Amino acid sequence: MKQHYLAVLVAIALATPALQAQEKNDGSSTREVERVARAKKITSITREGDGVNGLQPGTPSPALSAESIDGTTVTLDDFRGKYILIDVWATWCGPCRAEIPYLKALEEKLHGKNIAFVSVSVDSGKEKWNETVKADAMTGVQAWIGPKDDFVTAYAITSIPRFILLDTNGNILDPNMKLRPSNPSLLPFLQSLPSI
Repeated sequence: MKQHYLAVLVAIALATPALQAQEKNDGSSTREVERVARAKKITSITREGDGVNGLQPGTPSPALSAESIDGTTVTLDDFRGKYILIDVWATWCGPCRAEIPYLKALEEKLHGKNIAFVSVSVDSGKEKWNETVKADAMTGVQAWIGPKDDFVTAYAITSIPRFILLDTNGNILDPNMKLRPSNPSLLPFLQSLPSI
């Protein structure tokens, strides 16, 4: 998967300058302009070198061991074979709460696809988190790790919401996604992933 991912990035990187040059020479080519825009969009969503705390796309994700809403332990291995979109959030975070309806809608649109949605709370206590998950009828996998968990440290999470995308092997596709569920571009981007 890492080789496939790197090959796609290299192809985009090699194609973009040629397409830009062609666009300058032939401004009437709508198809070329669209291809350049698409290449720019993909590379702006996830780029080699966008690593966080030394975590680069294509490398294995740090481990996650969280307590689910039903009291069981959730790990990344539970979702092996699926893409994983991780939402790191807290009940006191206004921007996090604002993303919840969009995340629920995204989960509904991708229901039955090869992707798991894992929301991980960094609330200092579980009581408010538990109440909020139930009151907001939150979907997907709901889990709690608290603010000082090793996962938080490994990803150098200093602000939330934070969205992390992993591939089907548990490798990092994007350690700090620029697209949030409220951005309409996220759905087609996720739908374009191989074997989704």
